[in-house]
Amino acid sequence: MSPLVSAVRIAFPDFKNFKGLLLNLSREQKEEINPLPFFLPSSAKAPDFKERVLTEGLFKGRAIELPWFEIIDADVEKFKRFEDYTKINEVGNIAVWVLAALSYLSPGDLRLGKEIEILQDGNPRDGRLDVAAMRDVSVLMIETKKTLEALLTENRYVAQMKGYHRQGLVDMKQHIHSTDLTLLLGIGGEETDLYPPGHPDCIGGKVGDKAKIFYDKIYAEGIRFISANALWGLVAYKFALQKDIDIFILLKNSFARADVYGLLSGGLVVHTKNGFVIEPFPLS
Repeated sequence: MSPLVSAVRIAFPDFKNFKGLLLNLSREQKEEINPLPFFLPSSAKAPDFKERVLTEGLFKGRAIELPWFEIIDADVEKFKRFEDYTKINEVGNIAVWVLAALSYLSPGDLRLGKEIEILQDGNPRDGRLDVAAMRDVSVLMIETKKTLEALLTENRYVAQMKGYHRQGLVDMKQHIHSTDLTLLLGIGGEETDLYPPGHPDCIGGKVGDKAKIFYDKIYAEGIRFISANALWGLVAYKFALQKDIDIFILLKNSFARADVYGLLSGGLVVHTKNGFVIEPFPLS
C-alpha cells in the first residue's frame, strides 16, 4: 500500500499565491486529514466491492456504482457514501480529495498546492484557486464545486474560470515562460447529474434541465471538467489492481483534444455534430 494511502494526514507546501507555486517559494507546510483511506475498495472498507466494477466498468461508457464504505474510525470518518462526502464542503472535502488523489496518482514529482491566491482584475473575492499541480513548466488548475446544483445556483464558475485562465497565463509567461496550462472544474455530488442529456445515466440532470443548462454553457464558454467519481475510479483502479497511473499526463493528454469537455467514470465527454456523447476511455 502506498505511504500516502496509509497516512492519517496529507502535507503540502503553503505556497500562498500562484507565483509561489510557479517558483517553488514556500517555507511552511499545511496539513489536512487524508480522505483516501476512508474510500478505498479494501476488504475492510468495502467488503462487498467487486474488482470487475473497475476492470469491466470503469470508463466503458456507463457510470460505475461506487460501494458503501464501512466507518472504522468514527472520530474522523463521517460518511458511508463517497458522494455524500464530496457534496458537503467545497474547500474542506472535495478540494482535499482532489489534492490527495493527484498526489496518489503521480510518481511523486508533482508540485501541489491548495487554496492558492491568484489575482483577478476587478474580482478579488474569487482569487483563491482550490487546487493546482505543476510538473516542469506545465500546470494543472482545478476549481472545485460541491455539486452541479451548487455550481449552477452560485453561477460564478464562468467568471472564475475565465479569470483563472487569463491570469494564470499571464503569470506563467512572466515567471516560467510557458503557456502549458490545463484548467478544469472538479465537481462532486451525484455523478448522474453530470451525464449529458440523452445519456441513460443522465438521471438527476433531467430535473430542471440542469444537465442541458450546464452543457450549453460549457460548450459556449469552452470550459472543461472532471467528476470526483472519475478520480475515485482512478484511485480505486491503482489501489485494487496495483497499476500505476500518471494522472498529470492522463489529464493533459485527454483535454488536449479540442472535442473533449469532461471526464466521468463512464468515460470522456466528447462533443460531436450530434451533441455530447460519452466515449469509452481505455486505461491500458
